[in-house]
Amino acid sequence: MKTNNEIKYIDIADRLELFVDDYLVATMNGTTQRLHTPCKMPRPQNPLTGAYITVIRDGDLFRAYARHMRPGSDLIKDGNPNECTCYFESRDGIEWESPDLD
Repeated sequence: MKTNNEIKYIDIADRLELFVDDYLVATMNGTTQRLHTPCKMPRPQNPLTGAYITVIRDGDLFRAYARHMRPGSDLIKDGNPNECTCYFESRDGIEWESPDLD
């Protein structure tokens, strides 16, 4: 740990960090931390029809992440408990599959 005027801090440089506890966070004035429990949802019929789709090429594999909603959910309300992030894979970027992540 480094110190700056008696305040200790950890230099994470430009790395992304997932804050699951208060180890890297000194204060949280006016905020709360909430870690949700993951839950299984039905697999979407069409993999790449969700919102906020991200496709990453990882060697010879395409990996896609997309936000989907449970059927019948309010598609406008952000932060809906029925929304989830889905993961898909493809070898050619055209045919996608949803692998079993169990």
